[in-house]
Amino acid sequence: MTNPVDRAHRRRLRVMSAMAFRESVRDPMIGLSIVSLFVIYLVVIAGIGAMLTASGTEAPGADPADADPAVVHFFTDHLGAALGLGLMGAGLLGVSVPLVGMRQRGLLRLLGTTPLPRVTVLIASMPFVFVLGAVEVVIAVVAGTAAGVAPTGPRIGELIVTAALVLLVTTSFGLLLGSRGSRVESTQGIAAMLPIVLIVPSEGIFPLTGLPDWLAAGIHALPNAWIIESLGHGITGQETSLPLPVYWALMAGTTAVVLVVAARAFSWDQGEARSRPAATTHRKVLTHA
Repeated sequence: MTNPVDRAHRRRLRVMSAMAFRESVRDPMIGLSIVSLFVIYLVVIAGIGAMLTASGTEAPGADPADADPAVVHFFTDHLGAALGLGLMGAGLLGVSVPLVGMRQRGLLRLLGTTPLPRVTVLIASMPFVFVLGAVEVVIAVVAGTAAGVAPTGPRIGELIVTAALVLLVTTSFGLLLGSRGSRVESTQGIAAMLPIVLIVPSEGIFPLTGLPDWLAAGIHALPNAWIIESLGHGITGQETSLPLPVYWALMAGTTAVVLVVAARAFSWDQGEARSRPAATTHRKVLTHA
């Protein structure tokens, strides 16, 4: 027999998930901007490859027997970075902006008067992100298939696991960003810029071959590098600096830590943080009296 407490918790989670999903799709520009950023990056890397071909320059490591070596090699080398950019955008923008929007309009303040746990609110924000992530993964696989590097066999399963973990870790950071935000505009600006900033030091735009070994090693230790390398392996079979299960463990561990921090930092209302000290002081005065 199912525990009534468990049934009530699942019911609250379903209701909250539906509410968060409606909040996310209420402004279609959120999802459109996330997918557009990913597609634009795909067009950019394809365009750079075409420019290399037009200038007669071969991309490093390209096979001269290919019909368009510069186009194909440059595109496939950066396909993992493109998908990483899209998934980071989905995780950061897809949860932080709707969460801050609900706080700004007072919805979270109303929910705070119910027995709804903070963790439930955070988890309920994830379904919209996974829908966007699935769309982006399909687009990346189609693009890779057109370039002749479609994932097959075990790589399909590896790509699914990697993409799910990437969405979890980026969503956790998005929840942390939205846990205290008070204005949608500022949160959206930060969440939109972060993926672009993070993609630069992870070989998403510029190679790291000219950097000192210590600096390159430090960059490879960052979570954005784990994301790009593991996705590149899943789509095109590129070699990774560490075994793929190690990247999975690192992303899972980072997700758990950041979710705990986000749950502790989460506030129901914009004035919650300011009201607590006053309430504490009032309690102390009553105690001494």
